[in-house]
Amino acid sequence: MFDKLTGDHIILRKAKEDDHRSMLKNVWGDPEVYQWMLFRPTHTPKEAMERCHRSMEFQKDHYAYFVADKETDEAFGLCAIKETDPGHFDESGIAIGTKFQGRGYGKELVALLLELAFDKLGAVDFRYGYFQDNIRSKKIAEFFGFEYEYTYEMTRPWDGAVKVIDSCLLKREKYMKLFGRKCHDRKYPDRKKAMEILCEAEKCNPGPWGNHSRTAAHCAEKIAENSGMDPEKAYVLGLLHDIGRKFGKRHLGHVSDGYSYMMSLGYDDAARICLTHSFNEMNIDGYVGNRDTTPQETELIITKLSEVQIDDYDRLIQLCDAISGAEGVMDIIDRMTDVKNRYGSYDQSKWDTNLGLKAYFEKLMGKDLYEAVNKEHFKP
Repeated sequence: MFDKLTGDHIILRKAKEDDHRSMLKNVWGDPEVYQWMLFRPTHTPKEAMERCHRSMEFQKDHYAYFVADKETDEAFGLCAIKETDPGHFDESGIAIGTKFQGRGYGKELVALLLELAFDKLGAVDFRYGYFQDNIRSKKIAEFFGFEYEYTYEMTRPWDGAVKVIDSCLLKREKYMKLFGRKCHDRKYPDRKKAMEILCEAEKCNPGPWGNHSRTAAHCAEKIAENSGMDPEKAYVLGLLHDIGRKFGKRHLGHVSDGYSYMMSLGYDDAARICLTHSFNEMNIDGYVGNRDTTPQETELIITKLSEVQIDDYDRLIQLCDAISGAEGVMDIIDRMTDVKNRYGSYDQSKWDTNLGLKAYFEKLMGKDLYEAVNKEHFKP
């Protein structure tokens, strides 16, 4: 279950108890919103609290979310999808508060739901419905390429109003053509291929780094699931971040070896992670370990590192590298202390940056890091 989906300006997340006030103000109690919905309006704080508790319970095991401002976390909408038959998904309610309309949030919300359905859940098709007189919803359907299929009437339970609904469908082939991530455009291997690459590399240079990589992949996947990121991509990048160790027992050299190897296979995103995972401050000065690269390899690392605009996947694997041992998930302080003991030093700024990454992703997830990655029980 994906607990959070993150867009440029909004997040889709699970309901929290203190959302009842903002949802009452922005959605449940706003006649400009509930005129387009099937749900019964809510008028009092007590009713809102009860409704919020019901939403929290329902959302635990459904693809249902509140829509919140990415900066302030104010809840101002709701949305949900459901799988009616294997591979077939329906939107089952979308609403955005009046003062938040006209900002492009509707398109951003639907884009996140389509990505969830098609890219993460493997949907065959996605059905979208709207009241015929809801022009905004109709325009969103047209924007995403939904094709009209049929019209039907239903009586709204809470006020007896007869509503005319247009139902339209977006098939996977069209979504992938217009918006999706085509497999040949993806710059990292799928999970199966990534595991094959790792296993082959371990034959060339056996050692604890293989299970360290598996632990990092596990952590990356779990954090991604709770942060609105792509768990598949996160897993693969975590699995391959140390793939340069295939070529021998090198220190800084494993960075340039991994980068060059992944680039030779056409996996640019994986190559990037081979480069960035060792430099949480994005410069070579804080590297912990021996500088065993040739002048040409050192220049490659410095040049390519300067070209990177750091993103959350870089940060994610940097964090996972800092909590992943060969036998499982480690406390970040224990892991950094272990590295310090093995190499004789650990740059304080790098140490502090790792702690900052832990705090960053805990805020993004809304939960403790070690809980998210199942620290006490996971074994590679």
